[in-house]
Amino acid sequence: MRELNVDSRPFVRGMQIGCLCKDVIHRNIARYRDELDRVKKNHAEFLGELYSRLYKMHSVAIQELLGMANGSQTVFMDIFLLNYPEMWGGESGCTTVAIRNQSGAFIVHNEDEENWRRPDDYVLVRAMGEDGRPIFSAICTPPELPGNAASWNKNFFFSVDCMTPFPKRTLNDKNTPRFFEARKLLEQSSLEDALVVLDSDASASAFHYLFGEFGSGVIFSVEKFYEEMSVYAVEDFFYHTNHPTHKAFSQLDRARFSPNSVARMMTVKAKIKKSMRLPEVVSAMLHHLRRPIDGNDSSQTFATIFADLKSRKVSLVDEF
Repeated sequence: MRELNVDSRPFVRGMQIGCLCKDVIHRNIARYRDELDRVKKNHAEFLGELYSRLYKMHSVAIQELLGMANGSQTVFMDIFLLNYPEMWGGESGCTTVAIRNQSGAFIVHNEDEENWRRPDDYVLVRAMGEDGRPIFSAICTPPELPGNAASWNKNFFFSVDCMTPFPKRTLNDKNTPRFFEARKLLEQSSLEDALVVLDSDASASAFHYLFGEFGSGVIFSVEKFYEEMSVYAVEDFFYHTNHPTHKAFSQLDRARFSPNSVARMMTVKAKIKKSMRLPEVVSAMLHHLRRPIDGNDSSQTFATIFADLKSRKVSLVDEF
């Protein structure tokens, strides 16, 4: 996985990512060329209204995307749309486990993506402050915004799991694309502030976050369904794949459960125990939950990221 140390200024940071990852960005745009052109043609007015709102409410993310378009010499609206997957599809799934026991508090996340992607599509981005220390770090696939996979700043770590798409709603420019919501979390100075951001914004889709606070080891699971949100404090053991598990959503008729997501959840239940130490959980994630899990699985695991919250350390394995 490429590692990029980039500027603290949003536009410059985006331009550096665009220059250094030009090949990945062009490949992603080419992959979705037909869908991108269709959306731009059929929803031009809606996209203009959405852009105007996001420019005001998520200016850091917009500046980063403008920089990426400049650095990669691509059309901004293509970059913009690749950060709005709810508009054109493009969903995949990950697996995340959290444990709090006598050995510590930690989160382990398998970053899974569609199997057409290449291993070098993923990059570890570090936004560096003037003091030479990272402001935030994030795993991402440019031109997707930092924050959509496993990310952390000096105060907390979080991972993201897409939830199996719920029935789609009519397009609404008041609903924020989840990539933009996730990006804004990296700007927050505390876990509490991050939860306020999620609770105050209506989302354009359904997804799950697992937050862990460095130092204290406090862990929260958050499921978001459009403007609704459910928060669960993890006491000892928690795991999530790509369908809702909180009572607020899992018992609803609108919830959907893909066979692959259920299979991975059953594997976690069978192979990982709440008494395990971090190395044991990482080993189980690498050996039993690495995708593809069967011949019908169209995704693959690109990296396993693990956060030791009390030690304030984040590591990853990306060579299998």
